[in-house]
Amino acid sequence: MRMSRHFLAVSVTTLLLFSVFVSVAAASIPDWTGETLPRGVSERRVAVDGLQTRLLEAGPRRKREAVVYLSGFPGSSLDYVDLERTSGEFMRSVAFDFPGFGEASKPAGRNYSAANQARFIDAMLNRLGIRRAHLVMHDFGGFYGLEWASQNLSRVESVVLIDAGVLKGYTGHEFALLSAAPVVGEAYNGIQTRESFGQGLNDRNPKPLPSSFIDRMYEDYDGGARQTAPAIYRGIGQEIFTIADRQAAALAGNRLPALVIWGREDPYIPARFAARQREVFPRARVHVLPAVGHFPFIDEVVRVRRLVRPFLRKAQQRPVSRSRNRAEPSGGQP
Repeated sequence: MRMSRHFLAVSVTTLLLFSVFVSVAAASIPDWTGETLPRGVSERRVAVDGLQTRLLEAGPRRKREAVVYLSGFPGSSLDYVDLERTSGEFMRSVAFDFPGFGEASKPAGRNYSAANQARFIDAMLNRLGIRRAHLVMHDFGGFYGLEWASQNLSRVESVVLIDAGVLKGYTGHEFALLSAAPVVGEAYNGIQTRESFGQGLNDRNPKPLPSSFIDRMYEDYDGGARQTAPAIYRGIGQEIFTIADRQAAALAGNRLPALVIWGREDPYIPARFAARQREVFPRARVHVLPAVGHFPFIDEVVRVRRLVRPFLRKAQQRPVSRSRNRAEPSGGQP
């Protein structure tokens, strides 16, 4: 009888512990569909320069310092719901869709160059009253965000580069080249189905991506981004050989806190570019994650969260000074 009671007590305890573990694990996995936003994250539509876009917000709205999340293509602001929830616990955080991306306006004939997308970032931050930004960038968000940073270094507090950065010597990947090719780009994007889209992503990722993430990305893509894809890739393709040198020169000598996170198995932007970010950001902490592809914040949700959160918390506590982002000239006057 005593053994039965002991066995029952152990079984109940084990079941309770298992239930807690399952609950914690489930809470760690975001709803990538965007249908249910994490607690503390809200969504609204805003108009900037005559263009409509989706804006996700967390944390105190009136602060002039904020984390600004810049997504890749064909991603959207929803890529960052987990990280935005996390940073929103201690500071203002915003994410928005670039023109041509996600649920943003996709005007025909728009110039999708990095300079033009950087102007949109500037207009958005001014619209929101954000004067100082901690930039978190992935993929195309790196091209655009660093273009803006190159022109607004005094407004940048820190940078987080997730499979993105100043990519000297980068020439693109096969799908970018296909999409950028005249006529071929429209045909290639026009024939994509949900199945081929998802298979293309998973075939190149070391582990299967969540079906909810792929489905949501495809909905954004099929909702109009497939029509803008050729223009977006052509916009960056026209400056792929010059943008890195230009940005590196503009950012030279900076003292910005920087965090670099890269998937070792990234098939689109090789991991060799991770350590090279120290050439531009000498203070960068670099983490190359094994068995991870182009989407570390999807492949390793908890690990990326644990890297980004303390970094942003520490960067937020830096003293504000207009000159702190530049190193002093060697042997010269301050």
